[in-house]
Amino acid sequence: MACLDQDEDADVDACAECFVLLDAASAFVPCASCAGVAFCSVTCRNRAFQSHHKVECSAFPILKASGLVHMPLALLALRAVTQKTPKFFMDNRTKFESHNVRTGGVEEELHDGKVYLSEDYENLFNLVTHEEKREPIDLTTKAIFAVFLMCCIKSAGYFKD
Repeated sequence: MACLDQDEDADVDACAECFVLLDAASAFVPCASCAGVAFCSVTCRNRAFQSHHKVECSAFPILKASGLVHMPLALLALRAVTQKTPKFFMDNRTKFESHNVRTGGVEEELHDGKVYLSEDYENLFNLVTHEEKREPIDLTTKAIFAVFLMCCIKSAGYFKD
């Protein structure tokens, strides 16, 4: 979520859909509902609203008040969820039952012309976590963020469909 008001001094921001950089002199398209993001074009704004921004827009005030708008990894996690519907996750839940870091990362598969796709949620789920190297406080903090983000998207109506 590229936010316009992250920093008072910030003079560069990015389109909240395609992440093209916008500077203070750029013409940008604001969200019609919130002052939290900008888009490089009406096309990007419409695409974002059809995909994820409807939920993010509704959750923006609490995300801003909590300070999470300044935490890129938390926002990345939020976007990973909000750009798909709950039905997508329910329909594909068997892909997310056990963690396997080898899924999609086997060298011969990559050399056989297979390409990593950003829409491939099975690969996203199976990214290496380094959980065994993390301190308990870090794991606890991540769990708290996850619960908080879930409450934010629930209050924004994500689970209504």
